[in-house]
Amino acid sequence: KGKVQTLVVWKIDRFARNVADHFNVKATLLKYGVRIVSVTEPIDANPEGKLMETILAGFAEFDNEIRAVRSVQGMRRKIQNGIFPWKAPLGYKSSTINGEKKNEPDQPDQPLFGLLQKAWQEFATGAYTKAEMLRLMTGWGCITRKGKPMTAQSLDSFFKNRFYAGILIDPWSGQEHKGKHLPMVSHEKFAL
Repeated sequence: KGKVQTLVVWKIDRFARNVADHFNVKATLLKYGVRIVSVTEPIDANPEGKLMETILAGFAEFDNEIRAVRSVQGMRRKIQNGIFPWKAPLGYKSSTINGEKKNEPDQPDQPLFGLLQKAWQEFATGAYTKAEMLRLMTGWGCITRKGKPMTAQSLDSFFKNRFYAGILIDPWSGQEHKGKHLPMVSHEKFAL
């Protein structure tokens, strides 16, 4: 009790990813008698050390924000080029393996793709309600990625997702772009 412990960090700009978090965590640790010391940077209690610590924490935040902006720009470019940058929707499989970046459109995941395509065809006739479609699709063996039957909510999302009609939506601007993936349903049947 009462003894001050020391937390040694290699680089202060890796301690936290923004200035507020840096100083909040530092204050919390100090309450428990732990002080932060950097192996590579001259941070200490004198004015120069405090300034250096603030500058380094600021650069960490700046670097983090630049990475976020570049990440969003990359995803937007993919969408504009017709590639869905996220996990492939139900009925499709990603064209990548081991977490590499997507450069090719998602591919149909058979036999589920065919079953879901059949569901679009049946629903477009207007002969079935969504509840009836859910029962029908469950009978066909349509299941989610987790191996569970679709719910009313997941079916509703399925019938509203424009990806299935070959349309990608930029979530930052709301703009539509033509996807390079094989559509599951035509624009006409999707609009019904």
